[in-house]
Amino acid sequence: MSKINKNVILALLTLTSSMFLLFQLYYYKHYLSPKVTFFLFFFSLLETI
Repeated sequence: MSKINKNVILALLTLTSSMFLLFQLYYYKHYLSPKVTFFLFFFSLLETI
């Protein structure tokens, strides 16, 4: 019984951690990436001036 419980807990931890990583990648791709590229573009313009 305890071996089944350990396997269930391990599967839940793996599932939740992978979902969290996918959410982080989705958030970075859709929300942070345009802002980061905008700031990099802005600073590169400032360096040329």
